[in-house]
Amino acid sequence: MWGIQPPGGVQTTTIGERFSPDFFHTGRLDVVLKAMRMRANDVNRWKLMSALLDPAFDLAGAIGIGDQYVVSSVKDPLGFASCFPTAEHLFPVLAGVNAPNAAFCGQSNALMALPDGTTFRAEVGRLIARIQAYELAGTEVVCRVEFAGHGFILVLRHPVAGQAPMQIELIESLAHSSAIHDCLQNDPFDTGEACTSLQRMASERYRTRKRGARFFGWRAKAIFLHDAGDPDEEDYPLSSYDGEANAANGEYFPCTKMKWWCHPLAGNGLQTWWTMAENRLTALETAFPAPVQGGRAPKRQKT
Repeated sequence: MWGIQPPGGVQTTTIGERFSPDFFHTGRLDVVLKAMRMRANDVNRWKLMSALLDPAFDLAGAIGIGDQYVVSSVKDPLGFASCFPTAEHLFPVLAGVNAPNAAFCGQSNALMALPDGTTFRAEVGRLIARIQAYELAGTEVVCRVEFAGHGFILVLRHPVAGQAPMQIELIESLAHSSAIHDCLQNDPFDTGEACTSLQRMASERYRTRKRGARFFGWRAKAIFLHDAGDPDEEDYPLSSYDGEANAANGEYFPCTKMKWWCHPLAGNGLQTWWTMAENRLTALETAFPAPVQGGRAPKRQKT
């Protein structure tokens, strides 16, 4: 499935490790960063990787706007990070199909918001059952999930091709919080624990929903899993946004999203993502030529 051998024959077991700047054209990343007059260090390499790996970021459009806009985007990838677009654009890259053509999808995907907690839990149950069926069959799979106020990708795969046990890797960005490179530095999840946490996030009890969300590193309130209050109270439902008294429809549990799509991970899915990042790196090399190519010399670094 994976067609690229990291330099030095280093064995990598996660998607994040394979896409680490340590293995992804480190020298070329450094040249581009210096041409942008940024320090060629690990922090900036990872930031640059977000611009290369997030398919929702319109890099070509950014280059068209101008150098300053591109540099500011690389310096602060939170400016373009946004969960639903990242998941929506990455799914067809990894699965090789668009979401409507996925092998399995949620029954409530056509609904703007679910009507009640029972429906929510049933939809989460169907997603978990599908993940477990793929795991039992040993089939690597990519899932795009819109769970309440967050959108993300779950990849079920073997850490070493063809070998059990399988693990789940979370790929996401969060607006104003974390860019796609952040999740790539995290450890994978045990499949059973991840499924249990998804189940907890649909619980009637707010404390249980918080526990489930915390497993993945999310704040329950920030993704509309908060306790909206008592329907008989005047201020129901409560908003999760500071300074707002009431939530709009679709912004409080359980009347929010639960949509999902699952499809086997394409045999060339990771290679396609890698190639996309390589093409973006080439575009940046053209937009920011090194001094030997006629570009401006980088600023002298302070010692």
